[in-house]
Amino acid sequence: MNSHCTVICPFFSFLFGIVSVVCLLRFLCQLSGVDPHNRVVAPIVRMTDHFLRPIRRALPVSRNVDMASVAIAWLAMSVRHLLLISQSGVQLEAVLHSAWLGVIVLLQYAIWIYVIAIVATVIISWVAPMSSSPYVALARQLPAPLLGPIQRLIPSLGGLDFSPAIVLVGLMLTNSRVIPWLHTLIG
Repeated sequence: MNSHCTVICPFFSFLFGIVSVVCLLRFLCQLSGVDPHNRVVAPIVRMTDHFLRPIRRALPVSRNVDMASVAIAWLAMSVRHLLLISQSGVQLEAVLHSAWLGVIVLLQYAIWIYVIAIVATVIISWVAPMSSSPYVALARQLPAPLLGPIQRLIPSLGGLDFSPAIVLVGLMLTNSRVIPWLHTLIG
């Protein structure tokens, strides 16, 4: 690896990582039906609209599934990994490896975003249950599609909602079982 790349590659790797996470967060917010006018979400929407708008011509939004956001998040994460692993030129094997690793890492990031939102919601429900902060609204709305089916299946017992614990166990099992299995598919 030349000395020029030792400075430039980490910068672009960081930049592509940020783009990927922001686009993933936008996708998850849109998928969950989070209010796009929320003071936390609105800047993410404005920031990503510029480069997502042209891509939406080929990948339009359908039923809250913003494929353009996912595509950019995946592409940015794949390029990030490609920058990190390719030392002397780009080879097909490195591109395929980076593409698959991009999928795995985005899945892990999505899991951790949901875990953080659920834990934050639980803590807020104890500390400040009547809070109307935009951060609290985001934390409550984001995991709602995961919590809703469990809440319908297992209603709260005596005021205790067990759905966050059940969903957290499911997310942690996915992270500890499915993610390593997906890594084995790379080889």
